[in-house]
Amino acid sequence: MGGSFAVLVAALGAAPVNYELSLRTEGRTGTAYAPAPTSSAAATPSMASFLEIYPSAALSTLFGQVTIEGRYQPRLLYSLNMDHTSAVLHRGILSGTWRPSRKTRLNFDQSLAYGRNDFSPLVATQATTPPDPNLPRNPLTGARVLILAYFESISTVRVTHTLRSLELVGSAAYALSGGLDELAQTVLPLSRNGTINGRADFAVTRSDTFTSNASVGVTTFSNGAKTAVESAFVGWRRQLTRATQGDVSAGVNVSQSIYPASQDTVVGAGPSASLGVSHQLSVKHPHQLLGSARVTYSAAIDPYGLGAYQRIEGTLAADYSAMGWLAFGLRATGAKGLSPSNLRNGLWQLEFTSRFAVEQHLAISGGLRGAWISPSQAALGDAAFPVQSFQWAAFVSLTVQQHGKL
Repeated sequence: MGGSFAVLVAALGAAPVNYELSLRTEGRTGTAYAPAPTSSAAATPSMASFLEIYPSAALSTLFGQVTIEGRYQPRLLYSLNMDHTSAVLHRGILSGTWRPSRKTRLNFDQSLAYGRNDFSPLVATQATTPPDPNLPRNPLTGARVLILAYFESISTVRVTHTLRSLELVGSAAYALSGGLDELAQTVLPLSRNGTINGRADFAVTRSDTFTSNASVGVTTFSNGAKTAVESAFVGWRRQLTRATQGDVSAGVNVSQSIYPASQDTVVGAGPSASLGVSHQLSVKHPHQLLGSARVTYSAAIDPYGLGAYQRIEGTLAADYSAMGWLAFGLRATGAKGLSPSNLRNGLWQLEFTSRFAVEQHLAISGGLRGAWISPSQAALGDAAFPVQSFQWAAFVSLTVQQHGKL
């Protein structure tokens, strides 16, 4: 046994190891709504400034048919205002891919985050991840709480098998997330989520693909709530041109929710639909334009144990690259709950960025970021945000990066 372990360590040590290092600093200033002194008083906008630091370090290696990558990406937030508060969120990702054959691929991903998480809607917009429209709220005062001691662990295993014209994908995921301490759990209860998903894509022609998907997810909360959602849909994906691809899907979802106060089971059902398009346009080398848009209507699980609800969400991304050293980007995401009435929260985010590459390892960016917040009818007395609030921030960032082989 000891000899075999020594041979394995020596083989791994002989494998090539790639590294990637980067440091992004962002300074931003804009509006923020401070909590009102009393629950009946209205919140007033004020100027606030923050400094965020995003260091990142990654190692990856290829050993035979196995690819392994580890990444550490903490997020550091420092307030430049009179309070001078700080928050650090540690984030790590370990992923692996094994190809036992040309037709089969096995993926494993494990992510872990803990520390003080910033739930502000002015955090950098992610083009492929619509925000949850229900921001954390103190159950006693009703005020928004945007920085919480937070923990999240997500484990995912996915198997992909490809035949001549058929691709089968099966995945299973387990997530544990919520408040890291007792105080934070009163705002964001600890939740455990297990999800099983199956997908089949059948290539009808070289341009058309029939898709089908079915999933089951169950979430339990530390406050006694429990929610399960089952969904199934079919769709069609078409390569419209060499540079344009579109897809459409439709299906149904069924949910069962148990609320902590009454322990009654509420059953709901509704439709699911999705529409997306992506386009890549080469104007004139080295100019390039990339764009994508997607809108989805489906069931979601409220992260605070308030059950399942129907929501519509959308993403929009456009990137323009000119001359290799100048780039512009537009990111827009949004989500709004539609039913039931106590979860009709809305959150829309918009970000415009311009990026100037000084040289291969150094880039400077600047832009504007905005967020529109709309609470549900059940939260019109929110003291931290008015009924329809708007926040904005201007930011400047500096990115330094280096990559190579060890």
